[in-house]
Amino acid sequence: MKFLLIVTTIFCVQDVLGKRDAFKPIHSWEKDSPRLKNSIPTTISHNPKQKELFMSIPRTSESILDTLSEIKGHDRDQKSSTISAFSGSVKTPLISVQRAVVDECQRLWVIDSGRLEDQDVRGEYKNESAFIVAFSLKKSGYPEVIRHKIPTTLVREPQYFGQLAVDVINPGRCCRHTYIYIPNYSDATLYVYDNKRKKMWKFNDDSFQHEKLTYPGNDQGYKYGIHTVAVGERDSENHRTAYYIAGSGTKLWSVNTKILRNKGSAFNPEFLGDHEIKPDALAMAYDSKTKVLFFGASNTKQIICWNTEKQFNEQNLDVVFQSDDTMSVRDISIDHDGIVWILAEVLQSNSVLFLWKKSKPLIKIWRADAALAIDGTRCSKDVTGQFGFS
Repeated sequence: MKFLLIVTTIFCVQDVLGKRDAFKPIHSWEKDSPRLKNSIPTTISHNPKQKELFMSIPRTSESILDTLSEIKGHDRDQKSSTISAFSGSVKTPLISVQRAVVDECQRLWVIDSGRLEDQDVRGEYKNESAFIVAFSLKKSGYPEVIRHKIPTTLVREPQYFGQLAVDVINPGRCCRHTYIYIPNYSDATLYVYDNKRKKMWKFNDDSFQHEKLTYPGNDQGYKYGIHTVAVGERDSENHRTAYYIAGSGTKLWSVNTKILRNKGSAFNPEFLGDHEIKPDALAMAYDSKTKVLFFGASNTKQIICWNTEKQFNEQNLDVVFQSDDTMSVRDISIDHDGIVWILAEVLQSNSVLFLWKKSKPLIKIWRADAALAIDGTRCSKDVTGQFGFS
């Protein structure tokens, strides 16, 4: 009887731990590869219709071949595909893409800072105003269909744009009516682009400020203001909850998009809670099928989840992914099939001649079905938690 109990317990534990292993590595490249040139990609976004990934690589120097790349063939198990130049038709060359997002209308939205990251470099790429571009992924050749120049009087430091959110009012009826919410973690400002009226404005609030100094595994700290925005479900009037958090902060806030969509509105955010762990939240994504937010950070080596139908506190947070290697999460995105994508910089140790270990920096991508990733965790609708959060 005792033997049966022990065996049953082992299988139960294996089953629980197996649910935390939902994320599968899809691609990895050495950071000093010809396409990356020791640069760090900032976003990854998937188009499930064409099964393509798009990756933004801010141009630190002219040696960076492609600031916007695409990756195909990720259905092949454990075989990293080649990073290729974006195959779309661009009217004017891209300079330094900060962020790239695929929306519900199959458009690839790109935010370009208009300048190299290294301002001391001069050559082929001259400083320009930052701009927003959209490409149609429905049309052959992915043509550029939208371009908006961002006034320098509005945004002074576009190289510090954070993780943006695209808000299509009613994708089933009209894709033109779209707003983009763009955080800037340097000036702690949230910018709004209205695609229908071709206008931009900004909001400032104390909740956008950094809370404390963040140390990403070293002595070089940073202070990041609002860094990431994610939009939730639409209500009967097609308004949504926009969630946001500072890059150097632990407090989660929200605001109704009805406020964001109207220039000059009084900004009235709601404080949702404080996870009180480490002050770092560089990536966040919302899954509409499970109503769960996923968080990634540069100093915890973890992906954390929270069910938005529950109170935001430590008791309702859980870990869905954890890496033994030193990992800095750069982006989390969720495609319209409910697949979570993680982009991270990894310092992976490998044994050399079985005598000593050599570490090499990699850029790595994982994916998982969001529903499978949260199965059995506190983020499931009817589960109070069993893995713990640390």
